[in-house]
Amino acid sequence: MTDIIEAIDAWTASRYSQYTQKLWGFCELMRKTSNDKIQFMPVTIPERKQVSIDDKYQFITWIRWTDNLNYEQDTEWSFGKLDAQRAKLPLRIILAHRTTLGENIVFDFVENLPQRFNVPGYKFVFTSDTPVIDPNHETIYTTELSETVYEKHRFDWNIYVINLTLEYIACVDDNLRILEDGSYRLIEQQDFRVTE
Repeated sequence: MTDIIEAIDAWTASRYSQYTQKLWGFCELMRKTSNDKIQFMPVTIPERKQVSIDDKYQFITWIRWTDNLNYEQDTEWSFGKLDAQRAKLPLRIILAHRTTLGENIVFDFVENLPQRFNVPGYKFVFTSDTPVIDPNHETIYTTELSETVYEKHRFDWNIYVINLTLEYIACVDDNLRILEDGSYRLIEQQDFRVTE
């Protein structure tokens, strides 16, 4: 699944290359306890680096898996003796950008986010619903960055949440691939696992 998030980050890096960026990638909320006070903060997976809004950048994102990952059999995409398992992955993309960049970046992001990603190791990856934008800066700030000092008129960042669901079928042993134009083809048997 990390490779799907990397595909979103690759698109983001290319689309917004004119801005200084920090794309944190795949993150989760971690709980930290200090002086009997519980604080939640996003950290990267697997390095566990704490996500922050850094003033040396203009454009920052991180992506979290937000709910249950549901699998269902998909007979339409089953081939031979193997049943295809379609997964539905709910994601939360947190997008923060300098207020000096204007108010339209989040709309540009949602309107241009690809509906289909070509990710090695997957028959297909696509967005299955219309992304929903949450513009509540204060709530997002305290949910994602915990209880730090937040003063709306002193904070020169816009911060949004974009909720969406990605559906995918991972490649197992078959050799059918869906191409970006929606057509398909058979290819030679390969190992599609991502290696470093």
